[in-house]
Parts: sequence; structure tokens; C-alpha cells
Amino acid sequence: MKRRRGRIARALAVLLITLIAACVLTHPGRTALKSAGLMIEVFPSSPAYPLRWFTPEPVREKVRYPSGGSERVAEVYRPAGGGRHGAMLLYIGVGPYWNDPSLVRLANGLARSGVVVMVPESKVLGEYRIPEDASRDVTAAFRYLRSRPYVNPARVSMLGISVGGSLCAVAAEGSEISKQVRLLVLFGSYYDARDVLSAATLERIPVNGRWERWVPQPVTVDVLENTLLPLVPHGDRKLLGPLFERRTTSIPRGLSPEGQRVARLLANHDPRRETELLGQLPPNVRTYLARVSPSTHIVRLRTELFVMHDRHDDIIPYTESLKLYGAAKQASPKHLRLFDIFRHVEPSGGNLLVLARELPGLYTEAYQVLVRLT
Repeated sequence: MKRRRGRIARALAVLLITLIAACVLTHPGRTALKSAGLMIEVFPSSPAYPLRWFTPEPVREKVRYPSGGSERVAEVYRPAGGGRHGAMLLYIGVGPYWNDPSLVRLANGLARSGVVVMVPESKVLGEYRIPEDASRDVTAAFRYLRSRPYVNPARVSMLGISVGGSLCAVAAEGSEISKQVRLLVLFGSYYDARDVLSAATLERIPVNGRWERWVPQPVTVDVLENTLLPLVPHGDRKLLGPLFERRTTSIPRGLSPEGQRVARLLANHDPRRETELLGQLPPNVRTYLARVSPSTHIVRLRTELFVMHDRHDDIIPYTESLKLYGAAKQASPKHLRLFDIFRHVEPSGGNLLVLARELPGLYTEAYQVLVRLT
């Protein structure tokens, strides 16, 4: 009996050593450990951050890159030491959040995991507006990142968060960089700006053939107002403001013909009329909405695609990610994951049962991205 127990103990010891060696000495094993460490980095108030115990502090530097005849500013986080690494262009949504602690933790965690991260700063997005030519800036930033001597040009990806994801998708659909994007990762992004406008005005979204209540956060309304009002005649802007902000549902007098078309859409509560009213918007507004929407050229998207969204998102409806995933028929392979542990794109935790259910899926997505880039 003692001999038998001894053989079992030796066998277990060999198995344990083999597992440890597999984790430490093989690429998939190391990536598995880094993926777990990255997840802990992302969630606030973790009791410990093991990724910081075993990896050196990344290099963080401010850079300038050319875009459309001017210079743009970005932060670059890169692994300590030499060599070339896979890279990720991290494009955030609206608001001046380039130094937000959650974003810094994510960028640092990726860099500690062996990925170069570039975070561009957009003045217009920082003012809660969506620039019509934003995809040009995304393209310029991607090209700059890909050209760095510490980046492996065959392993450059984009991670777009919220509105930033939609703009990354528009850029990835363009002919200039479409064949160079290794991965496109979208979190909490929209598919069609017209649908977000409709959801915000109707306060409803279509789900499985029926309409569900969806009340947007004020930031959604602010971004739509800040972005669309400059597209209408100057005299209409003050008159349309209360309609955007839902302080009235009455169409004001004194609007220009263009302003009246916008007002009819903003005042509408009948989903059956929405398509007609969207088609009657002024041409420059329709052109703008098309240019900032991945839906316009989604058939051109051919890179590997990761789409993630929280089901309870009240800034951008989660149905936008479902539509994007379904429409991206040329993207291959493609991955979809819905969560219940985020506030839009910020980790919110939740009870232990929800976390236990959701974290394996988040870990799987993190692993799949890292194993392709490192």
C-alpha cells in the first residue's frame, strides 16, 4: 500500500511539474497566464496584481504623428527591453479620457503582456463630438504605429472602445489599411449612427421583432446634439436644442426647411415612420451619418473580428453589436460575446455568481487576442 501511494505521489508530482513547465515554457501556456493577469489588471480594486510581480514596468512615452497635414498626439506603452512586438491601436470613445485610470491599467497590462499599445488623443472626440473625418486619423495612427522599429508589422491590430470602435471599423473597411489589420476588436460600439439616433429619439430598440424600452444616458444625447447641430443652419440650432434634449416634443416655429426635417425626426415617437423620416433628413446630415457608420461599407471588412458588448448598455444599445456581427459576412473568423458585468465599457463587477458565469468568456476573448499578437 505504501509503495502504491508513493507511486501515485510521484506521478502527481511529475504531472504538476509538467503543467508548470507547460505554462512557463510554451507560448500558449505563457499567454494563458498573461491573459489571467490582464483580466485582474482591468478590474478595479483587485486585492493583488500578479502581472506586476513578474513583468518589468512598460515604457510610456508621448509621440506625435502626421495626419491630414497636421500633427496629432498619442501615448505609446511598450514592453521593456528590445525586439519587435505585436501592437494594438487603442482608440477610445468620446470624452477626454486618455489618462483615465481604467484605460491606463488596460494599456499597461497589455504592454506587460508583450503588446505595444498606442492611444491617440482626439480633441474633437474629447469635446463629445464625432468628427466626420475621424477614420482618416485612425488610418494615420495605424500607419504610424505599424512603422515603429519596435513593432512587428505583420501583427498590428485595433481595439476600439465605444464610438472609437465604430471609427476603427470604418478605417479597417478602407482600402488603405484593410489588408494590414491583423485583428479588429470592438467593445460597446455602434453599427449604424442612424440607428443610435433613432434609439435615442424613440427611446426604444428593436429586439427579436418587438420594441423594447431603452432610455439613453445624457451623454448619448449630448454627443448627438453636439455633432448634428453644427450641420443645420445657424438660426435653427437654438430652436432644435430642446428637441434633442427631450424638453419638448413640439416642433418650433421659425425653422428653415432643413431644420424642419430634423425636427420631425426628433419629435417622432412612431417606429413605423422612422425609416421615412431618416430618409428625409438634409443631404449633408445623411452623408455625415453614413460616413461615420461601419454599416456603409461593412462588406469590405475582411479581417478577423471580435465583437463584445454589455447587454444593459444605456449609452449605445447592445443590438448595434449584434447587427454589426451579423452584417460582417466577409470577416473571418469572427467572434461575438455579450456580457452583464460592464457599465457600457467600464468593468462594474457584480455579484459572485454573475462574475463566475461571465469571467470565463472574458478570459477566452483576452487569450484569443493575446495569443495572436504575442
